[in-house]
Amino acid sequence: MRISQTEKLKLRERILTEALSSLKLKGANGVSVDELMRNLGLTSGALYSHFKSKNDLFQQVVQKELDRLIAHHQSQIERLGVRALADFVDSYLVDGHIDSIQRGCIFAALGADLQRQKPNVRKKFGAKMQDLFETMASGSVQLSPTVRLAKVHFVFSSLVGSLVLARSLQNSKMQSQILNTAKNQLLNFIQKEWR
Repeated sequence: MRISQTEKLKLRERILTEALSSLKLKGANGVSVDELMRNLGLTSGALYSHFKSKNDLFQQVVQKELDRLIAHHQSQIERLGVRALADFVDSYLVDGHIDSIQRGCIFAALGADLQRQKPNVRKKFGAKMQDLFETMASGSVQLSPTVRLAKVHFVFSSLVGSLVLARSLQNSKMQSQILNTAKNQLLNFIQKEWR
């Protein structure tokens, strides 16, 4: 039975959504095509009518998530202006983010997998990351583009690194201390350095 173009697009979105969640939880090598499609009630052949390969799926999942993040940050900047960066830090470095891997940060969950991708995939990823950083940096109007971009690099890498470190520990008190210390330091930095 043939499905309409609209139904095909909806199915593609379901696959991307399920793949994002599964990839964050298990990593690129921890999820098989069969398992992913079984979770959707489909055969593995259905994946290949939407994506060239599992690697193509991975790349498109990451690109879609980066597009979503860029739109989110743009919306936050329009709503909050210069306060958007502090708001992001405040909402990112929370204890709930430690265990919510499937709903959490793609970079903290898949950073190592992204590093292992082929050069052409990493090049596309790098270009999209540049777009994300530039969008985040646009929240500052008083700093030069070079300075605000450097500050965004520092804040973003500090966020991801703090979350990865906290997730690697079993001691919940230490996890909270790491996130709270990083949050306080970053918010202090933003208050002094971000205009």
